[in-house]
Formats: sequence, C-alpha cells, structure tokens
Amino acid sequence: MDFQKAFNSLWRIGQWRVMRFLGYEEKLVRLLEALYKDTMSAVRVGGDFSEWFETLVGVTQGCMLSPCSTCYWKW
Repeated sequence: MDFQKAFNSLWRIGQWRVMRFLGYEEKLVRLLEALYKDTMSAVRVGGDFSEWFETLVGVTQGCMLSPCSTCYWKW
C-alpha cells in the first residue's frame, strides 16, 4: 500500500459508509464527519500561498486517526 497516496485520496463519504457498515457507533462516525466538514487547504510554494480551497478527499496528515482511516481500503 502506498500510504502517501492513501492519505491524500481517501474518499471521505465512502469512509463514513464503510464505518457504519462495519458497525462503528454512530456517535463516532458523526464526530469524524464533523472533524472533516468544511476543511480548507492552501498550497505553499516558497514563501507564497495559493488561494484557500475546500478539500473533499484525503485525511489530515499528522492526525492520530489518519492511519486508522486507511485500514478500510485495499489499494
């Protein structure tokens, strides 16, 4: 598994569906959905930043929950 690609390309809506299918508590799924709702990113090149844009896929790098999120998927 290429973890770099996994972190950057995880389909979040699919993740919530899989978690529900696997029987995770709804409260936990809703908590994670809220964590990733309306996430924004910008790209830094040198000292300059791009305009902010909404991110719809991928997980937050550096978050302790991110490695667990990729365990549902076969790449």
